[in-house]
Amino acid sequence: MDILNTITLTQLNYFYTVVNSKSVHEAAKKLLITQPSLSVALKNLESELQLSLFDRSKRQLTLTATGKQFYQEVTALLNHTANLEDRIKLLQKGRQFIRLGVAPMMSSFIFPVIFNHFQKAHPDIEFEVYESGVLRLKQLLKEQKLDIAFLIKDESDAQSLDFTSLLETEYHLYVGPDDPLVNIAANRPNQMITLNDYKNIPMIFYKETSYIQAIITKYFQIYNVNPKIRLRTNQIHTITQLVRDSVAAAFMTDKIVTPSDGLIRINTDINFLI
Repeated sequence: MDILNTITLTQLNYFYTVVNSKSVHEAAKKLLITQPSLSVALKNLESELQLSLFDRSKRQLTLTATGKQFYQEVTALLNHTANLEDRIKLLQKGRQFIRLGVAPMMSSFIFPVIFNHFQKAHPDIEFEVYESGVLRLKQLLKEQKLDIAFLIKDESDAQSLDFTSLLETEYHLYVGPDDPLVNIAANRPNQMITLNDYKNIPMIFYKETSYIQAIITKYFQIYNVNPKIRLRTNQIHTITQLVRDSVAAAFMTDKIVTPSDGLIRINTDINFLI
């Protein structure tokens, strides 16, 4: 008989709860069943799977190597099941549900416009928005924890993700009016500012889950330069404020910088077209 036809979600939930509780006794209390019943259920699960999930030679409950791998699979399955239950409840209420991922930079200029038009056309669809760096969003898409995401296209993901191009944007180095780079640039009207000019300038970097940050970091690594990082954040309003106050410089997309921000774009030897 097919194994998937014999094991149940209840059994998997028992196993998951025991592992997270690190005790059959504690898990039984959470599950509102007796400890002997839970122990029998676990042994039946191992028998049906023909796998040894627990190392019972030690006093403390521990997983075997196989048990650890099985736990990862069960965790993913139960998470997917929980998401499915939430979506079914919304469907029962006559609503549809979409899990949407948005990179922080894009959430300020792409998402509001698209969301506004989409909601007018489909008012019954509900969104759950998850904001994170591009690299994390791609992983969530591959794990099917997101339905769709606004992120930067990478050709290396062509085999695992479906992309629809919406726009192109350029990233430039922006500084405040009192930043030393302003005078340097003014004295070289026909020349680009190089890494040697701004390698000692305080910088604001994005978090390591950001795709654009991976590009910037690689650039500094190629030239064996350790940047002076003042702050790591994906909060666009915070970055804009600190750059405007000449606290630090940052690479930002031209889609979010407006004249009213008071930022100065520096013509450097590193610009990104995304």
